Amino acid sequence: MFRKLLFITLIAVAGCGDDTPTAPTRDSLDGVWRIISIQPVNQAVQTAPVGAQYQVGFENDRVFVRVDCNTCTGPFTVNGSTLTIGPTLACTRAACATASYENAVVSLLSGAHEVSATLHNLTLTSNRGSILLQR
Repeated sequence: MFRKLLFITLIAVAGCGDDTPTAPTRDSLDGVWRIISIQPVNQAVQTAPVGAQYQVGFENDRVFVRVDCNTCTGPFTVNGSTLTIGPTLACTRAACATASYENAVVSLLSGAHEVSATLHNLTLTSNRGSILLQR
């Protein structure tokens, strides 16, 4: 009997995890997300370069982006499961060692995305490709 109760409890707890995708809200997006990988359309997944900072932060109606040695900012809106960044991002233009990855990230981030969010993961998908972010 105890084993059966323990098993049922474990199944219930596992089913209540934070990996269930939900529609994003401003509150669920707030904070800093680390860019794990990008996948431009018709290309392979590219992981973020080791040793460089690639982060996206949402606060109020603004997005703040760290792409290696540059920073970007711009407006964002959420409407249902659609996140729109921009229309464009204003970025500094220092010459970073990871410039090609940086340019791909900025191109992918700007515009409308379908969003899938969990407590720790955020996936942005558009006709330009996808971005995986993590808290």
